[in-house]
Amino acid sequence: MSKENNVNGVLLGMAVGGAIGFISALLLAPKSGTQLREDLSTKFQSITGKTKDVAATVGKNLKELAGTLKEEATDVVDQAKRPN
Repeated sequence: MSKENNVNGVLLGMAVGGAIGFISALLLAPKSGTQLREDLSTKFQSITGKTKDVAATVGKNLKELAGTLKEEATDVVDQAKRPN
């Protein structure tokens, strides 16, 4: 569970860091306003898609984790109900 959280955190950090770096490079590069807006729009769409993918993966992992926790909780309750 901890490794999944770390991996998701690293991926999110990489995405955010990459986006910040890319936007900084675009803003500091000598381009016309039209070219800059097109580049920003394209990158924003790319980041949006990647963010949706990460969110879907995190959601899937959370559903699996919830299912596993439910099964384990059910097992613990069943064991507690058994007479010694």
